[in-house]
Amino acid sequence: MSNSAAQLLGILCLINGHKTTISGRPYAEYTTAIATLDGRSPAAVVRIWQKPGASLLVNNTCVLTLAKISVTRDDTPWVIEPIIIHPFPGDPNDDQYDNALPDFPVPVMILTGTVLSATTNAIAPYNAPTKAFVVATSEFVCGSVVTYSLRACFDPSSPKWTKVPVPNVGNNIFVVGHFRGVYNNTLHLDVESIVLNMGISSNNGSLATPINSPDDNGKKRKFSAIATMNSTSTDEIEPKSPAVKKIRFEMPPPMVIATETANGTLEGDAVIVNDETTAAPDPVVPLRIVDESQVVSAKVRGKRAEKK
Repeated sequence: MSNSAAQLLGILCLINGHKTTISGRPYAEYTTAIATLDGRSPAAVVRIWQKPGASLLVNNTCVLTLAKISVTRDDTPWVIEPIIIHPFPGDPNDDQYDNALPDFPVPVMILTGTVLSATTNAIAPYNAPTKAFVVATSEFVCGSVVTYSLRACFDPSSPKWTKVPVPNVGNNIFVVGHFRGVYNNTLHLDVESIVLNMGISSNNGSLATPINSPDDNGKKRKFSAIATMNSTSTDEIEPKSPAVKKIRFEMPPPMVIATETANGTLEGDAVIVNDETTAAPDPVVPLRIVDESQVVSAKVRGKRAEKK
């Protein structure tokens, strides 16, 4: 299924770390459990690709991760391969370690897939008429493509889903939802957000460039709420090489060659620059004036006369 993906976003607690090799690649493998809204926690293994020689995380280290996920329909542990993973700092054996963690106990699943069926009947998690649908999805996890299906549900007690229909069978959809639990060997999600039909669109809008920006007090922060936009000066060229100076487009000061004789030739003993007369530094024979507004002085070494 080329138009599908299945990923988990949440905080996981890792234990029993050890090194292993899968498809010729070195991994650190950990045991974890996926918390759900119904209170039960399916078992899972987390396989983190890492360089040889990297150290393992200590037991009970908690991590924030965005990860690819493979869900099974039996008691086999789910497989999770992090795309991004950030361990929380501190000593997991410290009593204050858990107190410093965010209140985010149940992960969410982010997926795209194809709707296989839909219903408005009563289903196990709610025991009430519920708008729900089965979606098939797939993901590339630890070197192989896995395909599976799950059921996504609109919470019947939530008024925000009253006017939202179930997606049509065959639609390619996008869903974000909390893990509700496993019922009849099928994972159920509580839908938090949905795109009922994924179309092909193009958005070439410019994005702000994220940088460490100072706040109103001039303090630089690791995370910033201030948007920044790239701007280009219209009158300045920024050099790409440090050896090239910045260039501004400016008109040079006017310079006029003076002392024209009656027969149309110029004497070479004086030059007027900005209305001031100065002596010529060297004996010269100036050329004919083409345009008085342009710089037309030229030094001709020797005592040759101008050809007429």
